[in-house]
Amino acid sequence: MSKILTEQEIEVLRQSLGEPNLNGKVHEESGDKGIETYDFVVKKHLPPKLLTVLTMIFHRFTLNFRGSLSLKLRKVVRMELLDNETLTFGDLVDALPSICWINILNVEALNGFCLFVLDSDLALSLVDLLCGGSGARIKRKNFTSFALLEQSLIKKVVELAIEDLKEAFNSVIVTDLQLQGIEFNPQLLTVFSPDEFMIVISIKVSIEDTNSNMFFALPHNSLRPLKELLEKTKRKASGKSWADDIIQDLLDVEVEVTVELGGLDLTVDELLELKEGDMLDINKNISDKIVLKIEGVPCFEGHPVEIKGNKGIRISNIFGGEEYESDNSKRED
Repeated sequence: MSKILTEQEIEVLRQSLGEPNLNGKVHEESGDKGIETYDFVVKKHLPPKLLTVLTMIFHRFTLNFRGSLSLKLRKVVRMELLDNETLTFGDLVDALPSICWINILNVEALNGFCLFVLDSDLALSLVDLLCGGSGARIKRKNFTSFALLEQSLIKKVVELAIEDLKEAFNSVIVTDLQLQGIEFNPQLLTVFSPDEFMIVISIKVSIEDTNSNMFFALPHNSLRPLKELLEKTKRKASGKSWADDIIQDLLDVEVEVTVELGGLDLTVDELLELKEGDMLDINKNISDKIVLKIEGVPCFEGHPVEIKGNKGIRISNIFGGEEYESDNSKRED
């Protein structure tokens, strides 16, 4: 006869299933007190020296563009380089306003793209100033895009910025910058993957009483050429010259080594009569030295040996091509 569960065993079973117990009380599970959420996304940090180089580049850009924009607007423009931060592209897109002016730039030396973003307040203020206005902020209802005239005026300012940014980059690494596209809605950007880490460099722009922001966003992976440039500079500073790098590259070049056992002259008739099993006399003793050539140039002499069942050469003499020819002519005499 099968064993019947006791009342206590039934109660334990009900509690494990989260059902009401026999007394009508619900088993309460322990809450999440003391449990902390953990973000598994580890933010990447750029090396300090690389950050210093980027800061230098964009500081130079800030100085150049401030002058160019002041001449263009005939107004005093002040710019201040703010702190940089690292964000994923997905977080960056979420942080942007629903409408802004996003320039997609191709930086040739970095083998990738970067974003040059103007917030909508700055873009509209520039349009107002270029049209002779005071540059005061313009609030628009249901603002979803820029008019064609506004786009034409803002593009002229962007062209100035690209030239100044190119000059700033060329002070460190020679490159070319091209405007690849413009987008107004950040949610439509598909240039980078959402998980790609970006270094975001913000710049505060003040035109009379109006304060706005613009910033640049560069993916970490595109900064590798700058990092390699820093490493080369570090080697040079430590006493290793560029000539040493060239010599090291030459030492890694592979060359063809051939072994010349001997030679003989045959007529065409003798060559046509050759068959499998024939033996050719190369007029050389088994004890004679054989020549090793590097890329066709005689450089070594040696004797044939056997190394662990394999045929090999033991070097017995080292010479250049001219020395070999003179030595060979003496033997023939």
